[in-house]
Amino acid sequence: DDDLHQLQSNVNHLKKQVCVPFAQLENQIKILERLHNATQLLRKINRFLQLHRKLKETKELNKQALIVFELDPLVQDKDLMKIEMLIDERAAVVNSKQRLLHIANRELTNGIQESNEEAITRSLEIYRNMDMLGTFLNNQIESYINEIKQAIKQCFNGADLTTLQKTSIKGSPTTLKGGAAKLPGKVPTLTTSMNFRNKLLLALEWLFTDELFSYCEQALAIHRCLKKITSGYITNNPSKDFLAKFSKALCDLLKTSFAVSYTHLRAHETGRNL
Repeated sequence: DDDLHQLQSNVNHLKKQVCVPFAQLENQIKILERLHNATQLLRKINRFLQLHRKLKETKELNKQALIVFELDPLVQDKDLMKIEMLIDERAAVVNSKQRLLHIANRELTNGIQESNEEAITRSLEIYRNMDMLGTFLNNQIESYINEIKQAIKQCFNGADLTTLQKTSIKGSPTTLKGGAAKLPGKVPTLTTSMNFRNKLLLALEWLFTDELFSYCEQALAIHRCLKKITSGYITNNPSKDFLAKFSKALCDLLKTSFAVSYTHLRAHETGRNL
């Protein structure tokens, strides 16, 4: 019994020598971890407030866009979202981002309508500095192709149209370099007294000389402006990619549309003759 009691006493002594320091060390590690997290949070807060103050003091739009880009991950940071004292500042940054995007859209639209490539360049600079240039260019190509697709469809349907609806942010097609601004092409009025083929030829003439010409001029203007702001900026220059992507998408659309047009037109003309 004495031996067992002595063994138990030794075990308890070892536990105190091992477990107590271990528990103390574990507690100190937790304290250090919390201190580290608090320090990181304070650094984020300090960085956020510095950038926010810099944003308020900066007047140039392209520089504001750069600052908003730096602030964006901090605005979305889960830890900073929990700090009530930053609610107003976070809201101000979100509003600044929306304001800059609105200005970029307005500058692009005005630049196209007024043949002002400087305005288009300012718009593209904002998108570039907010790291949204690639997304914007892809959306712009998609918008152009969708509207051209709709124009082709209307031509092949032989509908009597006056002006195609323009709904994208680009504004009305226009001549962007030299000459007066060019309004959206006007589809010839196709009266029932005209032969369907003649009506189709008139519609196709409008499609190529007005619509496609205008969209291609817009794409070329954006390409020229991109070259001004992306030279030496990145390896895959978006000024080259944009024009190549637009050209390929347009060629693919025309090939597809005219490949299926014969059957559609024959059926349409047959139906009109019945």
